[in-house]
Amino acid sequence: MAITIKDAKAVCTATELELVKQSRDPATRSLTAAALRRKRDRSRRLRDKFRDLAKRQKREARGKARPQGRTAAAGADRTDLKAELFDEVLGRFEALLARAEAAASAASAKTGTARVAKKKKTGTSSEAKNGAGAAREAAGGGAPAARPAKSGGRTAAAATARAAVTLRGSGATIGTDPFAGSLAEQASRETRRRVKSTSAIAGSQESHFAGTAQSRLRGFVSGRTRAAQSKRDSRG
Repeated sequence: MAITIKDAKAVCTATELELVKQSRDPATRSLTAAALRRKRDRSRRLRDKFRDLAKRQKREARGKARPQGRTAAAGADRTDLKAELFDEVLGRFEALLARAEAAASAASAKTGTARVAKKKKTGTSSEAKNGAGAAREAAGGGAPAARPAKSGGRTAAAATARAAVTLRGSGATIGTDPFAGSLAEQASRETRRRVKSTSAIAGSQESHFAGTAQSRLRGFVSGRTRAAQSKRDSRG
């Protein structure tokens, strides 16, 4: 039969009675496992303490042990009651702790299962995407790899078109001979031709200016010579 709170009040201190009440309070069920462990350990220490004390008191009462106080203990009824009381308190806290640990374990297992399921789902989705990509590559015959070439072709075509526009703007004639090469090649040949022509014109102008200067110098020297000769003739 469980010891009542009334009987507990008759033998317990205020702090001991508070622990007894907590073991019976429904609100204690909401405590964490760590808090319940602390209360369980305290209940065990109190129970062991009063058990040992009751044994010693009984030995003193029978004259088997020397009294620790001034007089020998007359009995251990009060101490036995407290030892029995805290054994009950210990049992209640152990039951509450076992329930809390079971709930925490179930919640952890549920979380772990959900995490594993999510990971598997993510892995399956990734594998499916990779498989679909591989299937598209196999079906397309390497079509994704050909995209850079397509982009490069567009760039080359654009360059050729710009070269053709440049030639038309410069007044050059683009050949229609199918063996004459691409538009880009014709544009390159036309550019080289224009550079050579410009260089030839520049050289001709320099030669002209150089020849003109030399002719003027020779004429000037010849005139001075004729003048000097005329002066000498007049003196003679």
